Amino acid sequence: MNEGRPNFVMLAAVLATASWSASSAHASAPSSAAILFVLAFLPDIGSWPAVGLLVAFAATSTHIMLNHAHAHAVLPDPLVGRGFTLQNVVVFFGVAAMRSATGFSVGRFTEVGEAAPEIACRSVFGFLALMIVVSLALYLPVRDGETG
Repeated sequence: MNEGRPNFVMLAAVLATASWSASSAHASAPSSAAILFVLAFLPDIGSWPAVGLLVAFAATSTHIMLNHAHAHAVLPDPLVGRGFTLQNVVVFFGVAAMRSATGFSVGRFTEVGEAAPEIACRSVFGFLALMIVVSLALYLPVRDGETG
């Protein structure tokens, strides 16, 4: 059940930080952002290359779960329960905000009942890639908490 935990702990020990190890494990967040930037800025790449990139994005999107998995490393022991709760609340509000923002973005390119044009999807990919980069910039400076 916990196969990923020993690898995470080993990587955290090598890098001497839990936050950098979570975001760099398999370079998942930067890879996800790069794939989304490619989808956003290369028009008319064709169906099969787009499908391949979306499959690659799905395979590299593990950084979201890693953030949950290592929360214990950045929170002091007495605050772990409240920290998990706060983290989950923020994640759910983030999901709601991202759904609203991407829906608004697509809505700017189309009328009700019409199919979204390619540029609408590309704008969503660019927005999501930018949000991954911004979230890394905000997340990586966070210091690891004391665990004991």
